[in-house]
Amino acid sequence: MASNYRIGFRPFPWLPAGKDLFEVHIEMAVEAERLGFDGVFTVDRMLATAGTTAGMVYLSTAPEVLVTLSALAARTSRICVAPLVLVLPFRNPVQLAKITASLDLLSKGRLILPVGQGWNAAEFGVLGVNQKQAAGRMEETIAHSPRREISCASRGAAPG
Repeated sequence: MASNYRIGFRPFPWLPAGKDLFEVHIEMAVEAERLGFDGVFTVDRMLATAGTTAGMVYLSTAPEVLVTLSALAARTSRICVAPLVLVLPFRNPVQLAKITASLDLLSKGRLILPVGQGWNAAEFGVLGVNQKQAAGRMEETIAHSPRREISCASRGAAPG
């Protein structure tokens, strides 16, 4: 019985001093593709830290997620590219639709777009976005987003 099991990979966000963040992400994505991974995922964080008084959730910086995915798509040919979750309310809906459609073209259909509403009040604050309006902004963004019925895996980008 054939399996539809897929394996994705997330490059680590912590780097030794003197290393180029993009080159490390690209090298890891190229190697993951060579090893047969099906996808590479990056984080969508606006701030280097996030947490509560109870403890930190993460403590690392990450390059802009859509720029990173574009670089990975340009340097790979089969592996799917995706954010772990793209926080829709952080971005202008029409502009994001154009950016993701362009990235989908660049990647030749290998973009997967998991989306979310966001949770970190500090990130909303630094962007000047009212967190109470996040659900409405998310719905508006989804309404403007191009959708496909064909998934990355069914287009032959990932092994079957």
